[in-house]
Amino acid sequence: MEQVAIPVPDDGRVFRLAYASRPVRKMTHTSVVSLTDAAAVSNRRRRVSGVLFSGEGVFLQWLEGPAADVCGLMSQISQDNRHTDVTVLSAGWMPKRRFARWPMQLADQSLTELPIAQLVGTPPYDVDRATIAFDQAAESYRKVAFDVANWSDRAADLAESLIVNEQGMLPVLPSQAQTEVKYRAQLVDDICEAFSQGWRQDIWSSAQISIGLANLNGLWQRAGRVPEPVYTRQSTSIVVPP
Repeated sequence: MEQVAIPVPDDGRVFRLAYASRPVRKMTHTSVVSLTDAAAVSNRRRRVSGVLFSGEGVFLQWLEGPAADVCGLMSQISQDNRHTDVTVLSAGWMPKRRFARWPMQLADQSLTELPIAQLVGTPPYDVDRATIAFDQAAESYRKVAFDVANWSDRAADLAESLIVNEQGMLPVLPSQAQTEVKYRAQLVDDICEAFSQGWRQDIWSSAQISIGLANLNGLWQRAGRVPEPVYTRQSTSIVVPP
């Protein structure tokens, strides 16, 4: 793949890149999920976010973040022998990320039901139709992000109730966190961030935060396991105190 110099704007914009490719061998859904999970772990370190479509023998992926990280990742992707016909569809700068909370997300079922092969076809790929797929993914993300934002607004109150915990009464876990893993994980992140801010601002002591974390653990135990997904993730999430 040809290497070119990319001028970096000084206004804080992020770099985005979209590409399409075709897997060399047919991949099961479980394999694609494992690939996406591994990419998410790596992308967090790179400060890269994005979304992946997979179906009908086509990969369609959006990457965004610092230009050097995105381009470095794309260079590795282009040399990966698990797929072929790797083609950059578009690249450039944006004012902000489209998928900030997704280090890498496999497009949900409603989006993967789109006829991906018709969206991007075979090389040369149809850039306009690929754009449609990414626009729909961004709309799906905005709906999820809106729900998460509402949770984030409540995180500080929930964190405080875990610390105060009058008469040993644990707060009520939001209903979505009882049934969906992604919401429960996001809620943990938001509560731990609230604990961290409270400690930095001398609102709560280390002892109080320890109580809050213990009560958070008790809250999860009371809620029980989230129903298992239809496929195995083959990965583990670890909650680390702030």
